[in-house]
Amino acid sequence: MEIEDRYGDLQEMYWKSENGDIVFNKLNSSSAVIEKDWRRIYVKINGKLINVDEWLDPNNKYIFDVVIYRPDKSLNGLNTDKREIERGIKNSGLELISELKVKY
Repeated sequence: MEIEDRYGDLQEMYWKSENGDIVFNKLNSSSAVIEKDWRRIYVKINGKLINVDEWLDPNNKYIFDVVIYRPDKSLNGLNTDKREIERGIKNSGLELISELKVKY
């Protein structure tokens, strides 16, 4: 119940994602790597962990448009910018895991 209470409509991100997945915020074209523990989901940017909901909506507008991809190889050396993600999709190197659009 804690996951449902914490993430609400974004709980699908917690249940479907895995450590190392790439999350892409379509609202501001930023991307990051997912890291989870037993009850929280974070994104890792420049070695820093940030709560995923804070990263997705830093201005508290309660609008989310996010896509999660799973790479078929290690992220070592993989650039997670928008162009790299698009190339990975075209080259079948990234699997679409989830796409969420939420507006409160």
